[in-house]
Amino acid sequence: MDFFERQNQARRSTAVLVLAFVVAILLVAIAVDAVVWGTLRVLDRTSLDFLAWLATPRAWIITAVLLVSILATSAWRSAQLYKGGGGRVALLLGGRIVDPDTKDEDESRLINVVEEMAIAAGITVPDVYVLENEDAINAFAAGDSPANAVIAVTRGLLERLDRDALQGVIAHEFSHILNGDMRLNIRMIGLLAGMTMISQIGTKPWRAMAMGRHRGHHSRSMFLGTRGRGGQAYLAILVAGLIVAAIGWIGVLGGRVIKAAVSRQREFLADAAAVQFTRNPDGLAHALLEIHEASGGGSRLRNHHAEEVSHMGFGRTVSGITGLTATHPPIKDRMAALGPKYEYWYRDGERIRRREQREAEAEEEAARKDEQRAAATSASEGAVLAGLGGADAVSAGLSAATLAGIAGSLDGGSVQRAHELLRRLPEEILQAVHTPNGAEDAVSALLLHGPDTRERDLGVLPEARREQVGRLRLALECNWPGKTADRLDPRVRLPLLELALRSLRKLEPEARASFLKRLDAQIRVNGRISMFEYAARTLLRRELDTERVSRYGTAKLKRHRGEAAIVLSLLAHAGGGDRQQRATAYARGVEGLPGGLADTELLQPSECSPKLVTRALTVLEAVQPGDKRALLEACTRTISADDHIRASEAELLRMFAALVDTPVPAIFADPD
Repeated sequence: MDFFERQNQARRSTAVLVLAFVVAILLVAIAVDAVVWGTLRVLDRTSLDFLAWLATPRAWIITAVLLVSILATSAWRSAQLYKGGGGRVALLLGGRIVDPDTKDEDESRLINVVEEMAIAAGITVPDVYVLENEDAINAFAAGDSPANAVIAVTRGLLERLDRDALQGVIAHEFSHILNGDMRLNIRMIGLLAGMTMISQIGTKPWRAMAMGRHRGHHSRSMFLGTRGRGGQAYLAILVAGLIVAAIGWIGVLGGRVIKAAVSRQREFLADAAAVQFTRNPDGLAHALLEIHEASGGGSRLRNHHAEEVSHMGFGRTVSGITGLTATHPPIKDRMAALGPKYEYWYRDGERIRRREQREAEAEEEAARKDEQRAAATSASEGAVLAGLGGADAVSAGLSAATLAGIAGSLDGGSVQRAHELLRRLPEEILQAVHTPNGAEDAVSALLLHGPDTRERDLGVLPEARREQVGRLRLALECNWPGKTADRLDPRVRLPLLELALRSLRKLEPEARASFLKRLDAQIRVNGRISMFEYAARTLLRRELDTERVSRYGTAKLKRHRGEAAIVLSLLAHAGGGDRQQRATAYARGVEGLPGGLADTELLQPSECSPKLVTRALTVLEAVQPGDKRALLEACTRTISADDHIRASEAELLRMFAALVDTPVPAIFADPD
């Protein structure tokens, strides 16, 4: 199943979820009505049977109030989560955002793994949160699109898992990001919030009593009624809460059944994807084994919002009945799905051998850091490091079908290349992209032109920043040289931009607007805009738009023939060559494209200006997943018409894909 089919499946799952939600709240309403009717019969306040009583005005009022309360709670929670993005869910569970420049070794290792996964997948690096008060081993991804996703892990996971196991867990969560599961998860929290509302109201007095006992208050004596009427009133509140909670548990049970039905199979798929990403099933298996063997609940969270996010965790966040209501498959089944070797691990354990292996890995990690420090010192003294392999390889083998197949996914090769890229980036560049001001300087350094306009480029910047930007540019040119002395290896450009985006989002609105204005001035210094500059500028403007909300596409491509023609024409012109060669590339692109474009002609460059292309892509974002696949294949046919893909073409293609919410892994193309 490819990325586009997974998007369609997510949409179908949403429809099923809404239907199940409607059925569940009706059952809750009937249960509440039954309790009220039963109480009235016991008190001799009605002689009607249940069905007859349901037709009375009193029953209709009770049902209407209940349904409005449930729907209002669901709507309020959904709006709350969508407004805050994935970070809102992490904060709900007591998460703390991790500074990318953290000095904590465990957190630094986590940031490094997340960054390499994001670069490999071709998405903006997600913010990372740590649930400090959770000793369990768990993690989740949250957000409504890859652009505003976050990764959250428990402190217990950080402290107990080594790098391989951590990488397996993060790869599992990236699968949820790329497969569109996060949006469904957010919607599920919102919808089910109303169903669990009654239970939370009923359990609130009991939670208050437990907290009072924890703080040393004498709630026990009040519960026993030794303090007169106050104690009796307190007892009545607790009993009433128990009854309300019992009714509410119908909604909780219904919510668990819905979540289990939607999420169980996705966990198997995410496990399989994690193995594909990392090429290391041992890491994921060890993470699962640690959960199985851990004392104190394994993956269960202590936070009282654990029920709301029970479908999102790497492992189960709450205890409960297995089978019908289990949101995750048993650890035994997940390990067995990885292969017979891991089924044996589950049976006989690996803990002792793994502890010894960790000690050896710690020694290797220390040696690797020493090697990195030595390499950084060498680079700062003017040494030039070799780039990654494969940049000069002809990309003719990248077919349209191949690219559509890798959209929204990544593999072990991509992850390894991303790991090597991060390892070889100068330390001062890595430190810069981890802070908002430093990220501004890194992007400015990335977009500096050649020596003939270098002084004018720097003149656009505030005087206090010019020296730092020049120093960062020199570090990049030393470590990632292009074909000429004033050029950069194109393979470092988009990954560095994606690394910087996370920090740039933390700029205040005024600072963000000032940065974008300064960026435009820097790009226009030499009187023209390159394809990379256009791609970078468009991506930055789109990703820094905090008001933008991602949405499912439902429109047909045939209704947007003009917009598709603009995009394909720009790609044809980006490939260079004479008019006939560009027309041939355009014709290759529109072959078989739905919407009747085959009879159209290549547009003039003035008809596919950056402004028009950006507007066209905004419209094409609303196209349905199947037609997005066809459009992406058409783009690929266009740029590969001359049997090779230049770096500028690859960057444009990835920018186009990002703007229509289709992350594409790094394409290692020919230098321009």
